[in-house]
Amino acid sequence: MSQNGNYLPDVRTQYEQYPYPERDPQDERKRLIVSHQARLDSVNHHCFNGRQDFANGFRVLSAGGGTGDGLIAWAEQLRDKPGARVTYLDMSTASAQIARKRAEVRGLQNIDWIEDSILNLPNLDVGLFDFIDCTGVLHHLEDPDAGLRALLSVLKPGGAMFVMVYATYGRTGIYQVQNLMRMINGEEDSAAVKIRNTREVLNSLPGQHWFNAGQRFLGGYSDLGNDAGTFDLFLHTQDRAYSILEVHDWLERCGMKLASEPGTYYRQLQYLPETFLKDRALLEKIGKYPLKQQQAIGEALSGEIFKHEFYAVRHDAAETVARLTDEGMVPWSGIGHVLPLDQLANIAEAQNDAFTITLDQFPDKPRFSVAKGTFVASLLRAIDGTRTVDQIVTAVAEKHANTSRDAIMADFERLFIGMNRGHVMYLRHESVAPFTPLHELMSKAG
Repeated sequence: MSQNGNYLPDVRTQYEQYPYPERDPQDERKRLIVSHQARLDSVNHHCFNGRQDFANGFRVLSAGGGTGDGLIAWAEQLRDKPGARVTYLDMSTASAQIARKRAEVRGLQNIDWIEDSILNLPNLDVGLFDFIDCTGVLHHLEDPDAGLRALLSVLKPGGAMFVMVYATYGRTGIYQVQNLMRMINGEEDSAAVKIRNTREVLNSLPGQHWFNAGQRFLGGYSDLGNDAGTFDLFLHTQDRAYSILEVHDWLERCGMKLASEPGTYYRQLQYLPETFLKDRALLEKIGKYPLKQQQAIGEALSGEIFKHEFYAVRHDAAETVARLTDEGMVPWSGIGHVLPLDQLANIAEAQNDAFTITLDQFPDKPRFSVAKGTFVASLLRAIDGTRTVDQIVTAVAEKHANTSRDAIMADFERLFIGMNRGHVMYLRHESVAPFTPLHELMSKAG
């Protein structure tokens, strides 16, 4: 489909010259990239009350799909779901070519392809989507409000989005380098020269520079070794960042709201003032503020958040997050890990307090917290991926005489929240079958 020019020319030129992120399609034969926010277990839990089976014509839009990470993840997970399809949308022909080749290597046939701008969506006659994945795109538009409204125009009633935009505080050092490179590069036209200059500057930065400090304390950027990653991070012509308060205001202006806590990869904790503050009187005072103000305080205390990742729904949408209070829900470890729950139960029995653990036996080393509680060990032993909340609580109650279900549920809630934030525990309704584990999806390359 042809474009009508509804984009920033410099941005399109960048992604034609340096498709991002840099990907070799042949790598699809040996690995599958699936971010937590694009996993069926997470989307079902956070966006569809645990009741979505993703069949019967479920439609996903990969908006600003780039070289195809999110696209491939969705298409692979939906491969065997009857009628489910993924639509790829991006204005870069070079990026689309890489995404197409990746899909060919994996033998994916459930993708529709559109080369165009997000801003043209209201006029493209593409129908409505159950879910929209838009990662790292809207902050590169001249008018992010127009981009978000364009996405909302093709979202089904009851649908949801995942959005990632840059965050202000954690990118402090990046913006200092961006400003520095604008001064150094001046009127330079050659992208290759700009990249070469940037690498020379990065190698010359003193240890105390904010960017180097961020690299030490927050972890390194994985794609600085390639031209696309260097250009995207330091030389982008259209790049803005948000505080979490600005995210809330942005969503409200456009008729949307957060569906659940902001943050992934355990970063939800960075939005909680109690992660940093321990004074009870001060926390009680903060606890009376609106939730978005509490999150803003957490973000400012942390200084670590470099991107805001969140699920969003229409402003008038009902609750979309699965809850333990629905006793027909089945707690399970999702598609990523088979947890050693008995081992965790043994550790919980030996601990006098809550503890945080990292499971080194898994490639992504999941990190999560296990709450303190009288019934935590028994709950861990009762969770098997098939029992409902009601069945689990009943089993625990039988082992603890004269105990109220409310007391067990209080421990269950604390336990579940900590593990859910670490992406190792989700809820799905008993009517929804488990989704295909990631290790099985990995083997489906062509």
